[in-house]
Amino acid sequence: MDAGTRKNNSKILNLIVLLCCLAYFVSYITRKNYSVAISGIAESTGIAKSALGAVESALLVFYGAGQIVSGFLGDRFKPQNIVFLGLALSAVCNAIFPMFDSVYAFTAIWAVNGFAQALFWPPMVKIIADYLSPARYKLACSHISTAAQIATIGLYLLIPLILETLNYKWVFWVSAIAGAAMAAVWIFVYNIIIKKCEKYSQEKNECPAADACETPASGHEIKLAPLMMACGIVTILIGIIFQGFLRDGITTWMPDFVMSHSEMGASQSILMNVLMPVFGIAVTYLGTFIYSKCFRSELTASSVMFLLAAVLLGALFAVNHWFSAPPVISVILAALVVGLMHFTNLALISYVPARFARYGAVAFLSGLTNAFTYVGSAVSTSVTAVFSEKFGWDYALVLWLCVALAGAFVCVITVKRWKKFIDKENPTTQNSVSSQK
Repeated sequence: MDAGTRKNNSKILNLIVLLCCLAYFVSYITRKNYSVAISGIAESTGIAKSALGAVESALLVFYGAGQIVSGFLGDRFKPQNIVFLGLALSAVCNAIFPMFDSVYAFTAIWAVNGFAQALFWPPMVKIIADYLSPARYKLACSHISTAAQIATIGLYLLIPLILETLNYKWVFWVSAIAGAAMAAVWIFVYNIIIKKCEKYSQEKNECPAADACETPASGHEIKLAPLMMACGIVTILIGIIFQGFLRDGITTWMPDFVMSHSEMGASQSILMNVLMPVFGIAVTYLGTFIYSKCFRSELTASSVMFLLAAVLLGALFAVNHWFSAPPVISVILAALVVGLMHFTNLALISYVPARFARYGAVAFLSGLTNAFTYVGSAVSTSVTAVFSEKFGWDYALVLWLCVALAGAFVCVITVKRWKKFIDKENPTTQNSVSSQK
């Protein structure tokens, strides 16, 4: 491949990555809008927070389960069409959501939206894996993940303005417009790009360094299930549930916590929580740097992160129970915990599956582990609401603290088995891994 052709190919591939970033950005707009606006919805409708938490849980359950279906469809049909279907279906769900005032209707619509949201990541992985070299694929995953965090920040800035000037219904109507517009742009622009672009097997096979290429083991059939059990996958999955519980439970309910401990309204408390994704990005990058310098084992790193989260949650309980600290202190402490859980998610959802690259099981393990994240998320959104309503926020904070300690415990007891696995199966340390959805 000559230099001119390579340069042209690079531009086209960059457009594909950019389009995926934009689509994933909009997917978060049409998915996270509900959790960001949940306190405003409760104020406007009078529906109990626990019932609204169940609506979010329905999305998370269908999102987690739908990833398996999405991966199946993405392997058998054109993945770009699956992404288009997800965008269009999510836009419809957002458009009709404000037309109802029943929690049962909310739950049904948002469950369908959860399935629609599951139609994004696996097909996008299929697209960028087909067209990009391993090194560029990993970088693309990072860009797409960052786009999701930026969308979350945008929601925390935009939704308070909508709640102040209009009402919660416009949160969903604006999101529906964004989803419909992105669906049109996606199918039109992608089809133009794809006509000018072949699957560049030349680029994929031209690995500048040996460690940039990941090849599955060959020559004999690998029995994956016994291997997974031997390395401690059961306790790893339990740890993933705990990190999902903390990450999404705290993110969803901190606006309500701030409102209950201050004179702020729903819009102001949501605006303060823009710190959540900001700290999520910062702590994730910092944690990745520390991991690369100080840790070899993902389970050791995750154990430390859970313990630090427990310390911060203990401090959060103390400053609110005994010292009545300003709300910004509580938000900063909670945001740090969320950031730690974002890195833990990266370690357990992306780094752990990468250890199975030589067995050709990265995609399977990524889907499995990511599904368990949303088991924790679904449980947390409902359980946290029940604890805060029935017993008060002190008990909810203690619940989060206990979950952090439980997460540290299951990771610690898995460290030895995981170390034995990576020493045996990966004699040369592989730190280059794919990024989370």
